[in-house]
Amino acid sequence: MNFKWNEEENKNVIRLLEACRTLVLSTSNESGEPSIAPVYFSLAEGPALDFVSKNNTQHILNLKHHSGVAGAVFQEGHSLTDITGLQMKGEICCLKNQAESTARKDYLVRFPSLNQNLPLLALFHTIPLFRFTPTWIRMTDHQPTGIRKREWTSS
Repeated sequence: MNFKWNEEENKNVIRLLEACRTLVLSTSNESGEPSIAPVYFSLAEGPALDFVSKNNTQHILNLKHHSGVAGAVFQEGHSLTDITGLQMKGEICCLKNQAESTARKDYLVRFPSLNQNLPLLALFHTIPLFRFTPTWIRMTDHQPTGIRKREWTSS
């Protein structure tokens, strides 16, 4: 994935993703009905976002019917000028083999409390790991001087 952004824009996107922990995913079923699910994520290169989810969850089942997904990551605040976020469109795949192993290690670094809860850690190792790869990103930054929006598409 190759986004046409400058170094400062790349740093701003990565900084925002590192500051947030929750990705809100939107998928749709065969009738086109939307489904939304918040998931914790760890950051992979690209940027891509890795998350765990059971195969029988609605947002994963929906991928059989519509492969396109949307997602949002944002920092909240107490004022309209505090919110900064990313709106994204892209694809999800299930990670396997070395990619899965590396992503699981990265996830445990991001969420070290999993290592302190042995039953939850055991469950974590049985649940599939997925990767959301954005193909389009819009950054919205509400500032006192107005709303700034920037968009990038991968090539």
